[in-house]
Amino acid sequence: MSLSSRPIALFTQNLEVGGAERVMLNLATALADLGHRVDLVLASAQGEFLNSVPVNVRVIDLGVGTPIRAGKALQAYYRKENPLITISALNQPNVVAILAQKRSKVKAIATIHTSLSQEAKNANSLRLRIMPYIVKALYAKADALVAVSEGVAQDACEFLGMDRSKIRLIFNPIVSPDSLKRAAEPATHPWLTQKSGPVVVAAGRLMPPKDFALLLNAFSKLPKSLNARLIIFGEGDLRAELTQQIASLGLQESISLPGFSKNVLAEISKADLFVLSSKWEGLPSVLIEALGCGVPVVSTDCKSGPREILQGGKFGPLVPVGDADQLAKAIERQLSPDPIRATSESWEPFTFAAAAQQYLDLVEECLARK
Repeated sequence: MSLSSRPIALFTQNLEVGGAERVMLNLATALADLGHRVDLVLASAQGEFLNSVPVNVRVIDLGVGTPIRAGKALQAYYRKENPLITISALNQPNVVAILAQKRSKVKAIATIHTSLSQEAKNANSLRLRIMPYIVKALYAKADALVAVSEGVAQDACEFLGMDRSKIRLIFNPIVSPDSLKRAAEPATHPWLTQKSGPVVVAAGRLMPPKDFALLLNAFSKLPKSLNARLIIFGEGDLRAELTQQIASLGLQESISLPGFSKNVLAEISKADLFVLSSKWEGLPSVLIEALGCGVPVVSTDCKSGPREILQGGKFGPLVPVGDADQLAKAIERQLSPDPIRATSESWEPFTFAAAAQQYLDLVEECLARK
């Protein structure tokens, strides 16, 4: 695709720590590095990832708080900047971008990052319960729909009543030369800088879908002779609940919840094992990042992403969702002297360059349509 003087707009809610937010930042970086003008358009310019936005990406703060209120502000941005196209992520930004498309000439590519059926099933507020119905009515009106994994694509087809050919599969941009450099930096957690035994690491929001409660239960079942420790990097609503669970298991000296890490890749790369314990995912970036760090992994076989990433167990064990006993056995096996180790083949489909080119190809296709 030839370069344009008009920006490519990437629209999402904010840059707080989350998988979709990280992906949008990565995609913006990858497109800008190829020489394209990129605007990272945010409903609210806040979040830890703001400090990671490169200088060749412009941040546009719509200043509306939540994406669902961003319609007028997004239209104003369109009139002023006339972007080439909008690529959005997450349900609310997707809906707003698709609606804005009707009142402007700016085409919309909506990206689906997680299981729509699981989101609908686990909605815990009126707004989230209503959103699936809005999504069903509007997603077919996007100029293109992108799913970040085959599992997400299949789920979206069933949920939306749409033919599979209508959804493009593009894996997320996760691994870059810069991320590999950051992984080589020193760790900061004392359990990783001064090891007294094997260290297991997990990372993500302390929220129900990540099921860190399962990981704590599985960790409690490991033989004491392993002398293992567990670090879970991240923040979220379940901190108090998880802290109480750690105390009830009597594992305060073996499990750490240090909060958000400025460079979680440096921490993961020094660990002996990375574990993903999720109930559901879209395409878990952190699992791919762990593979890129060369660390052995274990994952639940949740919908969706891990089975595709680990190629059915070739690059690391997959265990049933919610099964603490099987998760404990897999962790113990991967902490053995001869764990399953993945090669670069495991993460090469998820590089910045591969994703950026596929998105540019799709942008060109959309712009060519009348």
